[in-house]
Amino acid sequence: MIMPETIFFSGLHLKNIKGLNADYFLNLKDDDGNPVRWTVLLGNNNTGKTTLLRCFASMQVKKERNENTNSKYKYNHSIPNEFLFKDYHSQFKVHENYFVKANLLLSEAVEGKIVAYKRDGNNFKMTESRKELHDFFGFEGNVHGSVSYGYEVDNVYVPTPKLFDLLKVYGYGTSRRISDLALSSKDDDEYGVISLFSDKKDLLNIEEWLLQLDYAKKNGVKGAEDILDKIINLITSEILPGLTEVKFLISKDSNFKPQVEVLSNNTWVHINDLGYGYQATMAWLADLAKRMFDRYPELENPLHGPAIVLVDEIDLHLHPEWQRKIIKYLSDLFPNTQFIVTAHSPLIVQSAENVNLIMLEKDEETGSINVRQQFGSFQGWTVEEILRELMDMGEKTRSDRFLNLLEKFEKGLLEEDYDQAKAAYDELDKILHPASSQRKLLSIQLSSLVPA
Repeated sequence: MIMPETIFFSGLHLKNIKGLNADYFLNLKDDDGNPVRWTVLLGNNNTGKTTLLRCFASMQVKKERNENTNSKYKYNHSIPNEFLFKDYHSQFKVHENYFVKANLLLSEAVEGKIVAYKRDGNNFKMTESRKELHDFFGFEGNVHGSVSYGYEVDNVYVPTPKLFDLLKVYGYGTSRRISDLALSSKDDDEYGVISLFSDKKDLLNIEEWLLQLDYAKKNGVKGAEDILDKIINLITSEILPGLTEVKFLISKDSNFKPQVEVLSNNTWVHINDLGYGYQATMAWLADLAKRMFDRYPELENPLHGPAIVLVDEIDLHLHPEWQRKIIKYLSDLFPNTQFIVTAHSPLIVQSAENVNLIMLEKDEETGSINVRQQFGSFQGWTVEEILRELMDMGEKTRSDRFLNLLEKFEKGLLEEDYDQAKAAYDELDKILHPASSQRKLLSIQLSSLVPA
């Protein structure tokens, strides 16, 4: 199978966007210069994780018809202004001298120079032919109006380069609801990222899609059976634990409505009656799958096509066991997708074979956001080590009561006050895990003191 040409993010450069007031650069390449498949943004609430996802989402290039009827070029390519200046302006809350610029890694070198023009035709930016474009796509405070991107070969501007059609990003916010609208309804999400900006945006009506595919299959529509089989395989794969079969039936009430049920832990359940964790995960997976099938109809398995996917709080509503495995499952289902996600769970980090961690930490004194990056595998780390060293929890991996009692115990040891140490030990003994090895250590320390 010949894989389509691809574009992936190799970095993001930004300044003065919302609460991210410093000059930041996020590296999305590994040590060999290849795009990282998994980037996980960690940080407390209100440190800018979602803002960064929105910055990536806003790098989409919009293809729009050229208003100049005398031009031989039918389309221009530009960063859609609505991300910054219209409906979603408040999501960025930009300051003076702001900018967001993406670095892109191309699967093949570009012929000729790549040029960005302001809409008035004045040259704005140019880069020599290469596979990686630095600080080229994006928007900044001193450049107003739409910017048109294109080739320039031998000083001739070509505004419809193929590579800009390849820069397609799919994004999913925290409100991942299955739509109850018909698929024939107009989709207002031409970019595929609106749910990152609005919690009112519902995702694909998966039940109706399945019913349409089943109907098309029964009527011999070419390709319908293959698509349906792949979607059923996705639903019954390990990514949705306990779902093993899908069936189509007619409701038993007077409406005689066709519907879809899934076998969940040996019980048939209507697809909309699944638990919220299942529905939320199924919502964005089905939406992504539909977009991939529409984008790569020529591929044997469109889910294997290249893509860039953003997911806010990927661990939301997932059981810990599910959190441990979701990165592996997604990597198997979408082997050529670049995922950029936010998370709160250390289990997401612990499970990944290779992950690009970007940690956002708020300086309590200055209020500024500091960014740390670390690439590698954390499969040998304990959850406590990840919480303490990567998620800035320090000693807060234990309860405040435990830490307070431990402080009293250690003070008793230091002052050789047996009664104080014994009182603290007795309380610690009550709250420690029954098999805790720390109980024996504390007992040995206590035995070093002589009762008064």
